[in-house]
Amino acid sequence: MVFVTLLVCKTVSRADNSRGFLMNKVNQKGSFKGGFPVYNMDFVTILALLSLAIGMAFLFVFGLFVLIFLFVLLVVGIFLKTRKIIVPRIALFAINLLEDPMAFALGVFGVKSSMVNSLMVDVRNSIFDQISIKIPNNERMLFLPYCLRSRECPARLEEDGLMCLMCGRCDVGRIKKEAESLGYRVFIVPGSSLIKRILDRYKPSAVVGVGCHSEVRAGAMKMAAIGMPAKGLILDKDGCIDTVVDVSRLFEILKK
Repeated sequence: MVFVTLLVCKTVSRADNSRGFLMNKVNQKGSFKGGFPVYNMDFVTILALLSLAIGMAFLFVFGLFVLIFLFVLLVVGIFLKTRKIIVPRIALFAINLLEDPMAFALGVFGVKSSMVNSLMVDVRNSIFDQISIKIPNNERMLFLPYCLRSRECPARLEEDGLMCLMCGRCDVGRIKKEAESLGYRVFIVPGSSLIKRILDRYKPSAVVGVGCHSEVRAGAMKMAAIGMPAKGLILDKDGCIDTVVDVSRLFEILKK
């Protein structure tokens, strides 16, 4: 784009030598419309100005992208060293914007996207701890995935998700009991559409979600879009049923 702009500008400069510099020449009759001079602009001049404007806009956007990318790298570097996030709200916006490009760029150097996703989850969780420290637990929700249940689960799926019976066949009952003792409202849900309805109905101030890489990432992006502080934990084993979560790690997240 930059080279095309320079080429067009050079062509215009040669063609315009006999008429003066680009738009500065008023027509021979010196006519005015609405108090403004009427310029003799031909197609080449208009094309040059348009190309120049597009080139400058491209350079601006590219420069801004590079600056944000470097800022995200700085945020992640500081986090890895200190476990703290600088300017957390701005950092969250930048991470949501550039997570995919970062995963692609690091993938070129052999870094697995799952590692990048896990790191971004940890960064978002740290941001959550910094910006939601004053939100009481009774204003928070915990969303567990439907796939965490046992194959022999006797619970019924109702309007607010799976109604756990605390049968002990899986970890859901233990997690639910502990989370509710801390003040959380717990929902076992089969999909994001139900999560949206629950959020609209009960209007929490913050959420914690458990799921696979793609679910946690998508959930974090959606919560960020509506300004909802959110924490996530990726399943140790994903799938359609009998999935596994690090229960001890989840309890640590809930207690922070």
